[in-house]
Amino acid sequence: LYGDPDEPWYRNDIKVGGTVHGRTTIFTIPDLRVMQVKLWIHEADINKLDEQQGAKITMDTFPGVVLDGSVEKIASIAGSPDQWDRNPEVKRFEVDVTITGHPEVKLKPGISAKAEIFIEDKLDVLHVPIQSVFLEEGTHYCYVVDAMGQPERRRVKPGSGNDTHLEI
Repeated sequence: LYGDPDEPWYRNDIKVGGTVHGRTTIFTIPDLRVMQVKLWIHEADINKLDEQQGAKITMDTFPGVVLDGSVEKIASIAGSPDQWDRNPEVKRFEVDVTITGHPEVKLKPGISAKAEIFIEDKLDVLHVPIQSVFLEEGTHYCYVVDAMGQPERRRVKPGSGNDTHLEI
C-alpha cells in the first residue's frame, strides 16, 4: 500500500520523481496473517459491546463462508468514517473485530465484510418485526389479530432489539 493507510490523502504525492520529506511513509506492507474488520457503531449501541465479544463475519466475496471473530478494540472517542461525513451530529465509534481463523480462505485487504456481534441470547421471548411497533403520544403500540380475525391495537412495552426484530 502506498503511503500510510491512516493518511490516505498523501497517496497522490507518492510517485516517480516526487519529493520525499523526512518521516514520510512511502509504502506499508500489511501483515496478512491477522485480518480485521473495521466497524462504525452508533453511540446508542456502543455500551453493549465489550472487548473479546464473539462475532460472525460474512463477505460477498466468499458466499456461504462464515468466519469467527472477536472484538479487539473499541474507540474511546466518537469519530467519523470519513472527513466529509454528511451527518456529523450522529456519533459513531470505531470498533475493530479480529478474524480468529481463516486458513482455508484467501482474504485480501479492502474486501467489504459484514460483522454480527453477539450481545445477548434470549430464549422464549415474544418478538415482532421492528416495523410493526409504532409510537403514538409517547406510548408504544402494535396491532394484533383478535379471536374474530380483526386487527386490534394493543399497548406494548418494547425490550431489546436488533435491526429486524424487537422484543415486546
